[in-house]
Amino acid sequence: MSGWAEDLEGAGKILQDGVEIGEVFYTIRVYLAGPRGEPYPFAKFRQRGYLALYDLLDKPVTLVLEDGRRWDCRLTSLDGTVAAAGAWPSPAADNP
Repeated sequence: MSGWAEDLEGAGKILQDGVEIGEVFYTIRVYLAGPRGEPYPFAKFRQRGYLALYDLLDKPVTLVLEDGRRWDCRLTSLDGTVAAAGAWPSPAADNP
């Protein structure tokens, strides 16, 4: 199975070690791939207000999406935006 699952844009909070340290604008596209249709997110973050993204490079953080989902990810590049990678949370409807 492969295909597109969801597109998201919005503003989210960045947590490090459970503490809110700032906010980012995000654009996320999630694809389904592999025999079990596993979700693979591709994301770009842009700084919102004061947040030292460089200091977070290659460190684990949690992005709190506008819909309340939490995505544990790792910032992997910095070129004016930040790409992120990590396990994708199920939609809120799938989490009772």
